[in-house]
Amino acid sequence: MADPPVLLTPAAVPGGPDDSPPWTVWDALALLVFWFGLSVALHYIFGDRFRPSARLMVALQITIELAMIGAALLIVRLRGGALRYWLVDASRWFVELAVGLAFVLPLFLLSSLVALVTFWLFGPPQTGQRAALLMGQLPLVARIVMAAVGVLLAPIAEEMVFRGLLLSSLRARIGWCAAWIAQALVFAFIHRDAPQITMVLFVVGLALGAMYLWRRTLVSSIALHAGFNMRGVVVLVSLIWINAHRPAQTWQEAEQPPDWWNSPWVERLMTAIPNEPTAEKQFEDALNFGSRGPQLWKVEARGFQKVIDRFPEDCHYAARALAGIQEIYLEHLNDQRRAVLAGKRLLEEYSEEREAAARAALGIARAYLRLGELDRALEWAERAEQEYSDIPQTAEAVQQLRNEIDERRREAERERPSPTRAPLTDHTSERGEREDGGEGLAPQPAGPAAPGIDRVAYRPLPAAGSSRPAR
Repeated sequence: MADPPVLLTPAAVPGGPDDSPPWTVWDALALLVFWFGLSVALHYIFGDRFRPSARLMVALQITIELAMIGAALLIVRLRGGALRYWLVDASRWFVELAVGLAFVLPLFLLSSLVALVTFWLFGPPQTGQRAALLMGQLPLVARIVMAAVGVLLAPIAEEMVFRGLLLSSLRARIGWCAAWIAQALVFAFIHRDAPQITMVLFVVGLALGAMYLWRRTLVSSIALHAGFNMRGVVVLVSLIWINAHRPAQTWQEAEQPPDWWNSPWVERLMTAIPNEPTAEKQFEDALNFGSRGPQLWKVEARGFQKVIDRFPEDCHYAARALAGIQEIYLEHLNDQRRAVLAGKRLLEEYSEEREAAARAALGIARAYLRLGELDRALEWAERAEQEYSDIPQTAEAVQQLRNEIDERRREAERERPSPTRAPLTDHTSERGEREDGGEGLAPQPAGPAAPGIDRVAYRPLPAAGSSRPAR
């Protein structure tokens, strides 16, 4: 009888998955608890409280992945095991890599089918947007590095933990079938995502576990995992290109719409947003192209403008749409000047919509903060606190802005070089005034702001329930 093809022949690994591993289920669970606690603690401390820089976020993610790889290797070493349990002879690495990569497309199609079914049954996921938002705020280089971590480090770390430690130890105790299902469940739930995404991850965990049980090596499952994660890189590169935007460099430029606003490709995509009978439905259609969908921020912004154009009498949704445009400029397109002007337009035209107005004032403060205009940022934060204290979460947002402004000022003080005392001349006193009555070295006051920029900066807003000012 002829031998089966090499690609279909599992690797013969001494002491491999057919044997009892030297580590236990408790070793794997302890490592999972450590991983979960480390990721939650770092992202809470540095992500939610201190809003880390892009470099720090990338460093945190790399630290977590490397810590898991190191911890898994330490467990193997302490238990007297060897990497040969997970790997194969180097001469078969190409074969095992080819087997894993060959199943990337079938796994992608299967996971897409599961996603369509779960989204149809339970609706699109409404949670899990924070990670996408943070990714969208990162600079281009940081996003590329994070994507590379997801393709290179994450598959190695997760396969060593879930398949190398957990699946192999569970298989020795409860059999391959129960272990196969259990490791997929743990893999899905530890990612802490929306229920619809958890179902997709469960199917992916089953596929990766099946690959490990079939091939009896982590080389194939790592290749399959890395290839599956590569889809995220493709999506990321596509979104970077589609959402490319040049922020306004001057206030005069910010008063004009961006170049892409009426571009042919945006107009073609806008044909997918029908004319709805109500402002609410029109608003929901716009959201489905951005925040709740494929994150096409330019199309979502145009969709919000369509709400304003078609339903100007519906102040509630028109104000929400304009607040959405401001948020897109602020958080996703990094165009702080256009975010300021969008917020001021909202305060001029829809000031009676107090929740949207509070968002606009806070957004203006944050935009000025990112522009480095700390005094104006503080003024707008205080205005939001004084005029919208009744709006939920306004006080917390203002306090966070104050903390960030104070931190920026402390950083500026630390970076400022220590002044050296210049010797006094015959014509200058210690007060910086010329003895002959001139201004000498006294500091000059700052010039006036650009015309039209703060035309509504300090205008008192109408009280709640007042009539809408004329547009």
